[in-house]
Amino acid sequence: MKLLPLILAILAGIFTTIEASINAQLGKYITPAVATLHSLLLGVLLMLLVSAFTGELGQYSRLVYVRPVWLLGGIFGALIIFFSSKAIP
Repeated sequence: MKLLPLILAILAGIFTTIEASINAQLGKYITPAVATLHSLLLGVLLMLLVSAFTGELGQYSRLVYVRPVWLLGGIFGALIIFFSSKAIP
């Protein structure tokens, strides 16, 4: 078994928990919807920077060729953040 995928999976679980708590606290001061948008916008900026530094920005042009159902993950991610922000406080 490779160690890196296991470590990344554990970190994803930890970060999911931390993100939910942070967004819940932010949602108390603004609204859960705005907290969700803020979280997603910062995520977009981070991933654009990562893509720019790794030379993968050109990969975004390939999105027009994938099955549309594969693009729904972002909707589920947004709903997870929003529902967590609403439920945790």
